[in-house]
Amino acid sequence: MVFKSDKNKLDLNKGYSILKNKNDLDYLAHLSNLLSKTIIESKFNFFGIDKMHLKKCGMQFLVQHILGFNFNKSILIAIGNKDKLMRFGLPQSWLETLGKNKSLKAETLENKIKWIFTILKWYAYGNIIIINTFLKGFFKITKNTSRKNFIYFDDLTPKSVSNNFKNDSKTIIDWHLKNFNFNKYDIYHDVKERNPIEKNDVLVRYSEFPFRCKISRLGWISFLFQSFFVSIKVFLGFLKGDFLHALLLKEYPLIYLSKKANKNDFALKYLFHNSTWLFRPLWTYQAEKNGSEVILYYYSTNISKLKFNKDYLKDNVKKLMTWNNYYVWDSYQKNYLNQYLPEANFNIVGPIWFESSGKKLPNFDRKTKIVSIFDIQTYKEDFFQTLGVSDRYLTTKNMIKFQDDIFKVLSNINNIKVVLKRKRNIRKGFHDESYLNHLTQIYNNEKFIQISPNYSATSLIENSFLSINYPVTSTALIAKSFNINSIYYDPTGKVDPKDRALSGIKLVSGINELNKYIKEII
Repeated sequence: MVFKSDKNKLDLNKGYSILKNKNDLDYLAHLSNLLSKTIIESKFNFFGIDKMHLKKCGMQFLVQHILGFNFNKSILIAIGNKDKLMRFGLPQSWLETLGKNKSLKAETLENKIKWIFTILKWYAYGNIIIINTFLKGFFKITKNTSRKNFIYFDDLTPKSVSNNFKNDSKTIIDWHLKNFNFNKYDIYHDVKERNPIEKNDVLVRYSEFPFRCKISRLGWISFLFQSFFVSIKVFLGFLKGDFLHALLLKEYPLIYLSKKANKNDFALKYLFHNSTWLFRPLWTYQAEKNGSEVILYYYSTNISKLKFNKDYLKDNVKKLMTWNNYYVWDSYQKNYLNQYLPEANFNIVGPIWFESSGKKLPNFDRKTKIVSIFDIQTYKEDFFQTLGVSDRYLTTKNMIKFQDDIFKVLSNINNIKVVLKRKRNIRKGFHDESYLNHLTQIYNNEKFIQISPNYSATSLIENSFLSINYPVTSTALIAKSFNINSIYYDPTGKVDPKDRALSGIKLVSGINELNKYIKEII
């Protein structure tokens, strides 16, 4: 984590300490809730779409792209310095809200200039997207003339798309093929690195666009001229005080192309995942008009926060979501989201796979019982403070105790193998390496081993006798779905066993309860 000066770092740490000492670590979350209620209107409608969709999309963009890590950092620094000066570019109405409701010195010339540069950055990015879309379409006219129905997966990674359909592959596409009886469709995705593959007459392939674009080269030239004409209007609108179009100019190419597409050029379903849960692309409304089902699916369940000694934290930002259809794991996740989205349609589908390397698990001795361990990777303190987390539960201190207690209890049990699978590889500068170093001291023998984060968690769980999980990782629910012993282990004793965030998974608190539980089932 980089700071421009040691003073900024000291002010940030001081600001965080002030909130911590006041038992007000919810502050940043409440601030996001407050700003999300300060709706920003658009004066014009240069994109030719429903103005309500434009307004909501603009708010989604602002919350998702502006109220993040750097915003939190600037707020903590402001709280920590004596003059309460915040240095971060925001819309004028948001600066006014911070000044009136949070007593921060926000309405400064510097912040207004920074906001102008933020707008211009996204406006420039939008023009780059226009040019790239033109080049992609003009020089790479799609050769797909198939009339076969298809579904489309958005924003996938190479690990989300199999190279082949091996039994050990557990990607989101594998999951969909396994759970939905679609045998007369193809699957399109946006991962250019993956070659087309086929299984049971289902073709899985990369697509340049989320719908079929049958546009001539003359049509692409028309697209370019129309897009730059809109771009000029957007810039003039910005000079008159309308910045939403400038921020969202990147959306215009697919809006234009979706209006040129025929009904049968759209997918049967469009699937978006929860990593980008808030922002809904504007072209998807045109897809829905043409009969497509647009779905947000959750590949994890860690969305409802533990309440500890407070009431449940209201996340009113979720009220900005405009997806109509959701795939969720269970009734707990459905009920949590339904309180913010009472009109939405929820489909309970069980655990959803997402990424998989396809690597086959090591061969374990069948005479031993596998105890799989799933932790949560901890962050360096300076970075953790800027995440806006409303408690101190996911810290290195707690995670080390989680591992140490498991080691103490399971060391005395015979005929078991304890296998730790971390969720992801370390990100230097962000993750706390001291925790990883501690793990190497525990998982360094035949009984206690680590396997690569690239292995599938589902594959490991399928081979396990017991799954021990740090609250509230999704792996506990995967084990439950296989009727495998599954618990959340709370080393602090602070989690309420009736907390709804546990999704009905058994909670074991403290080393004595863990020892008792292990003796009962093994």
